[in-house]
Amino acid sequence: MKDRKLTMNIGIISFIIVFVILCLVTFAVLSLVSANSNLNMTNKSVEHTTEYYKISSKGEEALEKIDDKLYEIYQKSSSAKEYYDRLGVLTEEFSDLMVYDRIIKFSITENELKLTVEIEATYPGDTLYKLKSHKVLPSSEWNPDQSIDIL
Repeated sequence: MKDRKLTMNIGIISFIIVFVILCLVTFAVLSLVSANSNLNMTNKSVEHTTEYYKISSKGEEALEKIDDKLYEIYQKSSSAKEYYDRLGVLTEEFSDLMVYDRIIKFSITENELKLTVEIEATYPGDTLYKLKSHKVLPSSEWNPDQSIDIL
């Protein structure tokens, strides 16, 4: 009688199944890494947008106070020349404000953003001022992240 050896035959189907499982695991890991990256980018975008609107809101509040003060100056002035001469009073009330000629300029810095607003005072007709510029810029120089996380 012949002794039969019990052997296990690994066929091509077993290799295909192992390959498919490895592919699925690889794609799952790539998908997880991509989702995590998207989450981080979304969080940074939300933070930046929140900071932008916070500093814009503070700028609007400052403009409202300046508008009220310009109206008060207008009420006390009898002519355009007197109105423009009294604009220097604004620097006494607002510490970060500069007035030269008819141009009023101020800036607000919060966290990583700096808002710079420049308006031109006009003798009241329809408005008390014209907005010349409204810029939100980074408050510091941009330094790119050059680090590479290996593990």
